[in-house]
Parts: sequence; structure tokens; C-alpha cells
Amino acid sequence: MRDFTWAKKAPTHRSMGKDPFTSGRVYTGYQNIVNRRIPIRTKTLLNGEKLCEVDFKSNHLWLLSAFFGEQLPEDPYIEIADAVGCSRSDVKRLINPLLGATGKSQLAEIKFKLHDISNDLIDEILATMDQVLPWLNNNKLIFKGIGTKLQYVEGEIALKMFQWAIDNQIPLLNVHDAYAVNPSNGAVTHNAMHEFRDEVIKELSWFKEYL
Repeated sequence: MRDFTWAKKAPTHRSMGKDPFTSGRVYTGYQNIVNRRIPIRTKTLLNGEKLCEVDFKSNHLWLLSAFFGEQLPEDPYIEIADAVGCSRSDVKRLINPLLGATGKSQLAEIKFKLHDISNDLIDEILATMDQVLPWLNNNKLIFKGIGTKLQYVEGEIALKMFQWAIDNQIPLLNVHDAYAVNPSNGAVTHNAMHEFRDEVIKELSWFKEYL
């Protein structure tokens, strides 16, 4: 990417955890540009042209379902949200930290951070999650710090994506587990991401025992 231009140009690096096969996502300064209430990041340019961010849908849940041979709804967050009567964002904001939590004692801290969601609604989301995704609790995947291990898997996918981008001379920036490219490269990037994700799942078939 040295010969291309983008906002907040900086080196890309992979940050590993202290324990084996933990963390391992790839980071660059670009992904830290504000893109929430004011979507500044996606309004910037990549190599002088507009960009789009190609993302995996429900990636951590998808990875877990693949490792454990479970069927995942097309959008599990939506399915839970529709059943409860809340927003998809509320469900995602709760489930993601649950996968990263290392003990049940952290549930109170998670609830405190989600102060705009009532405790009753959180409890209802948790109960519905058990109905929609029973295998999460059946395999004891909650409150085990699974999130950092799945970040390692995402890092392995990123390395393949970078090599693919180099081979095809496609300017590409990582954004957590997503990738920013020019819109003309959006479709091929989407296909490559899913191809390499399947490839990494096969290569890390042993990873299930580590989760």
C-alpha cells in the first residue's frame, strides 16, 4: 500500500495476545477514523476515489457455528431482535461483549455499560439467545473469552486477503474484520473474503478444541 494514498496513512501491523492464538487482528490508523454518528471514515478517499467497506455479517457467531458444525440463521441478531421487539444494534451490543467476557461476574459490568438498555430487556435478549442459538450455552462458549481467540482467526483471514490484494494489485485497507476498497473492487473482495474464511476454517479445524 506504500504507493497508494488514503486517509491517516500509517503502517499496518498485527497485534498478538500474551496467550497462544489470542488476539491477532490486523490494525492500521485508518480504522480509527470516526465512522459512527458522523461517518467520516467512509467519506474519505482511497487512491483518489470513493471507497466502500465490505464486511462479514455476524462474523464471530458464524465462525463459532462453522467450528461446531451448527446451523446459523441468516442474521441471528435480527432473529433475536424481532422475537424480543428491540433493535438489531441492541442485540449485537450485548452478544459481542458476552463472547469476549471471561467470567459471569462481568455480566454486571456489561449491563452497566449498556445503561440505555433496561436490565429486563437484557434478560429477555439473553433468554431468546438461548432459544435461537442454544449451542452457545450447550458448548459453554459464553464467558470464556472466546472473542480474543476468534480475533486470531480473523487475523489469519486478513493475511490471506493481503496476499490476494498484492497478487491482484487491488488497493485494500483492513477495518477490524472488514476491508475498505474502491467500489469497483467490492464484489471480488466480498467473494475473496468468504473464500478465504472457508479456507481458514478448514486449516484451523483443530481450533475447536481450543475454544
